[in-house]
Amino acid sequence: YYVIDTEYNSMLKITEFNDQEDEQCYNTGNYYSDRNIAENNARADRLLRQLRRWQAANDRAISAKAWKDGPFCFYNIRYNYWLDTPYVNMDGDRGLNNVYFTSEEKAKEAIKVFEDELLWYFTEYVQRLDEVQNG
Repeated sequence: YYVIDTEYNSMLKITEFNDQEDEQCYNTGNYYSDRNIAENNARADRLLRQLRRWQAANDRAISAKAWKDGPFCFYNIRYNYWLDTPYVNMDGDRGLNNVYFTSEEKAKEAIKVFEDELLWYFTEYVQRLDEVQNG
């Protein structure tokens, strides 16, 4: 199986021995049977971490209290497949693995900074083998 070594930004191929190391990799979600899927997921995860870091360095914090008591909505990045472009989405609900921004302007800045990786994510990223097989 394949694991992502974040310390060295590399991929490791490991022989399964049904031991504690195998179980630890599996339980942490760092266990892939296909190298391409492992590489794609590592790249997608890296993009998400980079977006979070960029938001923290360039925008204000958005607390759980702000979601409950604050403005009606915050902003995240989506993709319109008909227009073939990323766009800023206004969202009043908090979703899993979305990076939120306090303003439309901040979200647009993030799109510019990460444009190439966002385009890859929305147009080429494959997270499962059956996506490739089913096209």
